[in-house]
Amino acid sequence: MVKKLGLVWIREDFRITRNYALSSASKDNDSVVAFYIFKEKKFEDKEAQKWWLSKSLSMFKSDLKDLNINLQIIRAESYQSVFQKLINKKDYSIYWNKIYEPAYLNFDNYLKKIFHSKDISYKICKGNILNEFTEVKKDDNTPYRVFTPFWRNAEKFYIDKVPILNHKVKKKNKILKYFENEMNENEILPKKKWYQKFESEWSPSELDAKKKLKEFLNNKIDDYSNNRNYPNISGTSKLSPFIKHGQLHVETIWEEIEKIKRKKKGY
Repeated sequence: MVKKLGLVWIREDFRITRNYALSSASKDNDSVVAFYIFKEKKFEDKEAQKWWLSKSLSMFKSDLKDLNINLQIIRAESYQSVFQKLINKKDYSIYWNKIYEPAYLNFDNYLKKIFHSKDISYKICKGNILNEFTEVKKDDNTPYRVFTPFWRNAEKFYIDKVPILNHKVKKKNKILKYFENEMNENEILPKKKWYQKFESEWSPSELDAKKKLKEFLNNKIDDYSNNRNYPNISGTSKLSPFIKHGQLHVETIWEEIEKIKRKKKGY
């Protein structure tokens, strides 16, 4: 019997919970290898992001290892150069989550065409969003231009639709290496070690993202609309970098807020 291999392209989704590409790959295949493509030019003059990325990769790699899933980091000039090599092989299925920026969506369409032409199985999954941006429109099928009616309808749409319940990642039997030329995440760190001050305040991991969320909901959310306006008050959520890099899915935030709302209503 041929053992099936799933490759998962990691971009801004350093999480296990509600990582739909990762969970799909783990259900469909005997073995899974995740990979991240590091484009050095993308992070020129972005020293803080380099630190966050390096630590995110390290912690996510550790989380995946517990599931016998390898995370390999590939240095490349472009995404295209990596996929041009990949399409010459047919020993895998490939999965990734959407990023909702025009350039990324265009690249998704490019990959769909080449994988289809090469008869390579692929799956593009929902990214870090409540609803797909194409799902919520006005009655005349045009996009909303005003936020309030958009949100009212988006919220109703999300509540009414059937949720994705089975999004857990299955542990694999054996950890595999697929890519030959990989780099270590520590190579991404800035050369000057100014970032050591960050490490007493931030831990770029899914676990810490969930802790920050609970801290915000337990201690800050009631006064958030007022306190966020004052720099001398620690009134913000501190969730932005975790959402940006995908350590926290917005559906998880929604779910935790709904629990609080139900508790206050007494059910």
